[in-house]
Amino acid sequence: AEYMGYDEDFRGISAPRIGAFGTRTLWAADFTPVVEWPKERPTPPWGDVLKNMQIRLRHVTFAQEQSQYTATGGAQSTLLEALMEQKRDASAVETKRVVFGERDSAANIICDDGEANREVVRAGTLAKLVERLTYEKYPDPNYLAAFLLTYRSFTTPTELLELLADRFHVRPPSGASGEELLRFKKNTQIPIRIRVFNVLKHWLDKHFYDFTDVSGLLQRLNMLISDMSECGMKNASENLSSIIAKREAQEQREKRIVFDQAPPEPLVSDTADPATFSLLTVPAREFARQLTLRESAMYRSIKPAECLNQEWAKKPSEATEGGASSYFVDKAPHIRAMIERFNSMSEYVAVEILQQSDLDARVQVVVRFIEIASELRALNNFNGVMEILAGCNLTPVFRLRRTWDAVPPRAMAKFKELSAEMSRDFNFKAPRAALAMASPPAVPYLGVFLTDLTFIEDGNNDFFDAGNGVKLISFEKRRRIAAVISDIQQFQQTPYCLKTVQRLADWIFEHTGRRVYSEAEFYAKSLEAEPRETRAANLQSS
Repeated sequence: AEYMGYDEDFRGISAPRIGAFGTRTLWAADFTPVVEWPKERPTPPWGDVLKNMQIRLRHVTFAQEQSQYTATGGAQSTLLEALMEQKRDASAVETKRVVFGERDSAANIICDDGEANREVVRAGTLAKLVERLTYEKYPDPNYLAAFLLTYRSFTTPTELLELLADRFHVRPPSGASGEELLRFKKNTQIPIRIRVFNVLKHWLDKHFYDFTDVSGLLQRLNMLISDMSECGMKNASENLSSIIAKREAQEQREKRIVFDQAPPEPLVSDTADPATFSLLTVPAREFARQLTLRESAMYRSIKPAECLNQEWAKKPSEATEGGASSYFVDKAPHIRAMIERFNSMSEYVAVEILQQSDLDARVQVVVRFIEIASELRALNNFNGVMEILAGCNLTPVFRLRRTWDAVPPRAMAKFKELSAEMSRDFNFKAPRAALAMASPPAVPYLGVFLTDLTFIEDGNNDFFDAGNGVKLISFEKRRRIAAVISDIQQFQQTPYCLKTVQRLADWIFEHTGRRVYSEAEFYAKSLEAEPRETRAANLQSS
């Protein structure tokens, strides 16, 4: 740097030039070439430079900043503070994989007209989808909810957090004047930072498991929270830190559920000897209660990410690179557990019926399962009802004509009623209607939702062809998926007011989880119970 002498504590810069510079108000990076020190003298800290320049810079204060920004800890800003903040932000966003701020066009975002002059996003680049998530013009709670339910189908938690950090450190256009800088801060930067805060708050409130499941994500979030505090949003940063502390405390201690009323007394003592348990000795109502408690816990553990990309249907060879690997990351463990549970319970029903060689004993077992199914229906455990119906409708059981003919009329009428209500006809029209009329708590039949998700996945492309080889992320598809996930979540919030009888619950799940027969053995047992009738016998019986 060339030494040009002193002029009121500023080396090489005259007072008129400083005044002109203050009026022009280039962002802080411009201080570097304007203020230069001799090589032989140490350069003072940047803060001291700005402090000295404050003598000449005219303070400009916003007339009134947005009330929400003040509420989240934002303070009134001077021009100098804006410049200092821009210098800090410049180092925070040196490398960006996604470019924000591009003008909206058919090549990067497609929207439909919505209510109240608000656009409905149909498709967009990742940058545009995140921009709309933190849109400075208006908030969109429905878009936010759908985005956080489905974002893992097109990005990762780590990348999303980095993009939100980039949005928080949004920078003004190059060469902005002083007035333009102030307008940018008021109309763009502050609203965007409020939106980023709201996104993070919703993310922590509704999807905290992302931060416990993904290594390093919480640490990166704490860095962003620290940036918020340094940028004047102290209240917002404290709010987020408080949410994190509460959720971490909840994770560490067992969550106790308090009900308004006492649960009904169990019909089986918790000290009862499991050796005395059997399908016919355990009361149908208590059997249904313990089954429902376990299945409800499994259902309520399902996370939104498990519903994406049909992860529940993938085999290890399909979910790993290269096609063949002994290492398999199960991205839908709770859905897969419920599917396996459904199959195990259905097979248990068939096994218990087919193991009875005597006709009267088989009829007695069939009637008991109808009683259990009726009790499950009373508890709104539609999944459990369907498990029993599926077991009874397996071919080796369904073909037992003499057995079904011997079922008492009252029990048979109940079986037909439940079968009609859980019919798969017309895309599960009857089960959907029954679920819509049910009040939580409930355990829906998961197959209805998985069918909907499969139709959406198979019938809609992940990307929208915008022409000229441009592929946009189809958010319209994600919005439909989010609607199904929201339906799943509707019945995840309310637990059952029932007492767990631990010994009985363990016995039920141990016995209903055993696979005794292969498919061929099932049919052989069925033929052993009721051999095929000859044509002559059929004619004679008719």
